[in-house]
Amino acid sequence: MTLAVRILLGLVLLAAGALKAADPSLAVTTAGAYGILPAEGSLAVGFLLPGVEIAVGAALVTGLLTRGAALLAGTLAVVFLFVTGWAHFQRLDITCGCFGPLSRALESRWATTLVDLGMLAGSVVVWRGTRRTA
Repeated sequence: MTLAVRILLGLVLLAAGALKAADPSLAVTTAGAYGILPAEGSLAVGFLLPGVEIAVGAALVTGLLTRGAALLAGTLAVVFLFVTGWAHFQRLDITCGCFGPLSRALESRWATTLVDLGMLAGSVVVWRGTRRTA
């Protein structure tokens, strides 16, 4: 089961990163729409997040540095849950931007929250199911 979860989580992150990387200006705009970071922070997130997601996803799919990748994926999921909660609390009417231009499929905050919770749960499964190496 851990292998399947690891590969699925990795593919989700690879897809999310690749779709954001295809249109970095959309990623920057979406990051800025939350109003949490200053413009420079939104610019950094918009350009760096896709690369981080691709790297973590690739590590999970290939099985390299699996525990570290699972920890980073879980950290991303917690950040995404915070940001989704922030948008809900602030009553912001924005699409999550999770999957770049395909994010319209997740217009519901509840759908976004479920995806993020699934990522978090998958990260825990992978982290716990992977042996430590000395």
